Formats: sequence, structure tokens, C-alpha cells
Amino acid sequence: MAFDSLSDVSPVSRHWSICVRIARMWDYCGTHNGQPPIHVDLVSVDEKGNHMYAEIPRNEATKFKQLVQEHEVYCFKKFLVTPSKAAYKPFPGKYMIKFTPWTSVTAVNDVSVDFPLYVYNLMPFSDLPSRVGAQDFFVDVIGQIVGVSQLAQIRMPSSSSDTPRRVIALRDNRNTEMKIVLWGQRAIEFEAQVVYDNGQETAVVGVFVGLLMKSYKNDETLSGGSACRWYLNEDLPEIDDYFERLGDGFQKVQWISNGAEKFAATRNRGELPHKTLQELRDMDPWET
Repeated sequence: MAFDSLSDVSPVSRHWSICVRIARMWDYCGTHNGQPPIHVDLVSVDEKGNHMYAEIPRNEATKFKQLVQEHEVYCFKKFLVTPSKAAYKPFPGKYMIKFTPWTSVTAVNDVSVDFPLYVYNLMPFSDLPSRVGAQDFFVDVIGQIVGVSQLAQIRMPSSSSDTPRRVIALRDNRNTEMKIVLWGQRAIEFEAQVVYDNGQETAVVGVFVGLLMKSYKNDETLSGGSACRWYLNEDLPEIDDYFERLGDGFQKVQWISNGAEKFAATRNRGELPHKTLQELRDMDPWET
């Protein structure tokens, strides 16, 4: 059966038939982690390497999460193609796919070994400062991991509960370092001890995708939440090239601070005197 190329898919038709791998898949829950997703996001890639962002709406999330899994290949039909959304895209793109209640999903088992596994668009560290605060699309980077932190549980000023946090120090081929802060489930999933142990014997080079550049208290870092993934020492051309540039020398991975002290509770300023409402009304602001 002939399939349409993702490079041709556009709103001009509603009868596309595509065969794609789900390179990435994650729940978008806004600021309410652990709650049902607002929508489910997917990065799809076809056999030629063309890629497109796709979204499963809230009302269809439960149904399609049972039918679609990350890394697998599927044939999709009966979906909508719309202009791409304005924010939190995995990459710049003109159009996006939206699942409907009628979207057809068929698993494909006979898959070529050459079918692409990953989708990324690497950005040099020198371009990252211009992305501080930008939310239109995520950024992807590559570098050698030179530091990892232990897991921290921190509480943001706007939150009433603790959030897992982990810091990774990444160095590019120009010896520029950038910190990546992983949050929530991604911070838990990152195997820091394994990376540290491996990093005593050989370089650990990683491609990190789905990041945002942020600034907190004048500290600019990359931030990775549910959209973030990483590929460490994988058989990728960019990672192979990085190892060739490194040669025989590399810096061993070190344990670094998780930065929890920046989020420590403010110092206790003592108990304020108790006053009734009438006493507060009677207070002379020039005498207090």
C-alpha cells in the first residue's frame, strides 16, 4: 500500500494515509502534573525522515494511549491537518496533525531497519541565550556530560508541593558548559548513578531534546519537563562525530550540586504580634 509523505501532508485534504514511527510521546498536563492530560503530544517521522508534530485531544487521550506507543510504527488515517500551534512545538513547522474520534490506527510490524528512530534539530550553545523565555518551540542540544547531581525535592514559590529536580552539566565541543535541569518524572528517570559510573571509563555524549531555555535568579539553564528525552552514546552520526573530535581524552563525570539551596524556605522572621481587627484599624502608621 502506498502512503503519503509527511512533506506533502497539508490542510488541502482530509484523506491522507501515512506510515510513521512515534519518535516521542508525552502527556501535557500544564501545571497539574499527575492529573489527566490536557492533550497528548507526539513526534511522528516517516520512512524518508520527514517529521510532523501530532496532538491527541483530551477527550480522546485514554482511547489512543491504549493504541499508540512510543517508538512503534503505525498507519494513520482520518485525521485533521491544521496550522501548527503557536507555542510548545517540538520543532518549527507549518502544520500539525490532530487526532479525531474517527482516526484509524493500524500497527505496522514489518518495518525496515532503516526506518528513522529519532527526530532532533540540534542548536549550538552559542544560540541558546537568544532562546531565554521563548516558548514557541523546544530546543535540542548535544554535548558531553561532565556532571550529574543527586535528585532533589524542591518547592517552587508558586507550588504547595515538592517537585523532583536534577541537574546535568553538559559541555559542547568548544568547551562551553550549559546546565540542564530536569523536572518531575524526567528527573526521576535519569539514571545519574549509571551515567556517573560509565563516565569514569569513557565519555558520555548525549543528545537532549524537548528543552526550553529559562532564567531563574540570573541563572540561565536549559529546562526539561515531560517533553524532554535523551539519547546517550547512541549510534547517531552527531554522537559519532563528537567522539571523533574528543579523541582519547575526556573529562570524567563528576557529582555536582542539585541547586536545592536556591529554593530553600525563606528565613524564619519570628512570630508577628497578634492583633484584633479593631487594634489594626486603630494603629497609627507614623508610630509603628
